[in-house]
Amino acid sequence: MASNPPSLRLPALRLIVSQDARHPAGGHAVLVLQGANRAPGDLRLVIRRRQPPEHFLGPEGWQPTAAEILAEGQEREGGTAALLLGPAVVDRIKPYVKLEIMVPSLGQQGTLIWPELRQSPEGYLPTGGYVAGGVSPARGERTGMKPPETTRREPVLEPPAEAPPEPPPEPPALAAEPKVLPPRRKPARWPWLLLLLVLLVAAGLAAWQYFDRGPERLLCEWGVIDCTVDPCPPSMPLEERQACLVKSLTPDELFELAEKLGNSGDKVNRDLAWWLFSTLADRSYSRAERELGLCYDPLLPEGCSLQPRLVANARQALLHYRAAQAEAEATALCQWLQPRSDLESQAAFQEFCQ
Repeated sequence: MASNPPSLRLPALRLIVSQDARHPAGGHAVLVLQGANRAPGDLRLVIRRRQPPEHFLGPEGWQPTAAEILAEGQEREGGTAALLLGPAVVDRIKPYVKLEIMVPSLGQQGTLIWPELRQSPEGYLPTGGYVAGGVSPARGERTGMKPPETTRREPVLEPPAEAPPEPPPEPPALAAEPKVLPPRRKPARWPWLLLLLVLLVAAGLAAWQYFDRGPERLLCEWGVIDCTVDPCPPSMPLEERQACLVKSLTPDELFELAEKLGNSGDKVNRDLAWWLFSTLADRSYSRAERELGLCYDPLLPEGCSLQPRLVANARQALLHYRAAQAEAEATALCQWLQPRSDLESQAAFQEFCQ
């Protein structure tokens, strides 16, 4: 299983995003940096999407490599530092996406679930120059350059050139001597020898793979392919296989195997993955607690290793988030529950969010 790219370990921020009321048409937001140790020294941000595919927001949109993007300005929001975000950010992020936002000038970062915000009118997304810190062209403004003016020049008449003198007559040609052709070269043999060598190497690797799975083992050790080991064959009875897995694998190995089984598309494997997550959660394994919270979270319809995922249940999600100390996910879910009026949502909010 491919590993996630390492993230920068920085002191945590609590991030709150809301619509910028100064722009009623949409496309602008205010990012409050609660817990910032000082005001930001500049407007640079690094915005990373923390659910597949994990990309960075750059000048031209989402990209797989790290990139910096500029806020439009900063201010104080109730005594707390805040950054003003424009269409370059607001128009490119969908609601309920989990993000990690780093402020390099503060040396701090935080995570949040992006809320529903009004975006700019269609066709008003700024250009890359605006995102990188330039000036956004006005709506409907033409940005092409005016061609340079040219002046017409009158042709200059030149005097006719004098006819060149006739060349002297050439002497009669002598009889050409017969040409001696070089001996014909034999075709080179080394391309055929090289092709034969390549075929022999390929045949040897195929035989090694067939009898000993040697190349596959090397690729597993180098981390090129996912080789999660299942020491207990699927042919075993379910209860015996469960006991075998718990006895043979470490918690980290059990978690990785559960992730692989949960996404295999097979119902039996999915049920076994859910059992492994639940068993690890009963043993206070925080990664499994958080994963179960994601599987129950109504805000993340696709952010779970169990496919198809569990039925959405905000109370169960908060229960696992609190056990895993996943504060960012729990805070986002509480914000979503607060305005809801149904009894189940209010009961979950009263139990876990106050």
